[in-house]
This record gives sequence, structure tokens and C-alpha cells, in this order.
Amino acid sequence: MVLAFFVSVLIVLKFVGEYGSDLVRISTGIDYVRAVIQVALGEEPDLSRDGMCACAAVRYVLDQKDLEALQQVKREHPEYVIRESVHKAVERKVSDSANRHGYYMLRADNVHALDRYMPKP
Repeated sequence: MVLAFFVSVLIVLKFVGEYGSDLVRISTGIDYVRAVIQVALGEEPDLSRDGMCACAAVRYVLDQKDLEALQQVKREHPEYVIRESVHKAVERKVSDSANRHGYYMLRADNVHALDRYMPKP
């Protein structure tokens, strides 16, 4: 059970990068960082939920459309924005993850609430 949890969480973290532990806590209510430290110390991890379960998403600011989506969510549902770090100028082309213009993290009760603010293919 515990191993399956950590394998699935590690797969998720591989895809979401540096905000993975925040997304795990928001979406599951489990303090992932504490649990990993407990495992590293040879202890049974505490997988209890703290009641924070919600849908969470990170959107990277790669161009003006991403910045406009942030402004839209801030107008319509400012309570969804739980963290943001965006550079003022969104002029240069983003060539890799190191030179993104920023990001913002969203939280809502259901995935449909967040979907309208996420990029579409």
C-alpha cells in the first residue's frame, strides 16, 4: 500500500516538476514532504489527510495568452489563485523550462472549475 502510494506519487512528480509536493498536498491532503522524510528515517509514513483535498493545477506563463488567462481567473475567481510568480515582461520566446516567464497555481473544488483556465491544444 505505502510503496504503491509513493510510486504513483513519484510518477506524478516527474511530470509536474518543482511544484509536485504542493500539488500532492492540495489534491490528496497528504503532507508528501513529511512522509518522504519519515520513509528516509526508516519510519512508517503518516498518510493521514489534513482535509485540504481539492483540485489543483499549475499553469506556466510561456506567452501573452497564459498571462491573459491569469488575469481572467483573478477577475472571475481570485480565490482560485493560491500562488503566482510572473515576470512583468512577456516578450521573449520561451525555449526551455529555465526561461519561462513564470507560473501560477490554482485550487478549486472540482476539475471543471479549473479547466477553463488551462491551455487548450
